[in-house]
Amino acid sequence: MHREDGKRADVYENIYNITGSDGVKTRCFRAAAVCLMLLCFLLLTAVVVLSVTFIQERQQYISKNDNLRQRQRPAKTGEK
Repeated sequence: MHREDGKRADVYENIYNITGSDGVKTRCFRAAAVCLMLLCFLLLTAVVVLSVTFIQERQQYISKNDNLRQRQRPAKTGEK
């Protein structure tokens, strides 16, 4: 790609030499993106942990409920 003055223009020549306010903006956006990714990862981890915990507690309550129902059935048949 050539510029108007005839020299070859490299699109990526200044990508690593950002200085001044552009460099500060780039660093701020990069830091914000990293923080956002970290928060998303933590949120996903929390959702998975809470889901597993909920499923385990639900299974415990179901088994306790089944045990109580089995205990009540013989008592009801004996009363008749």
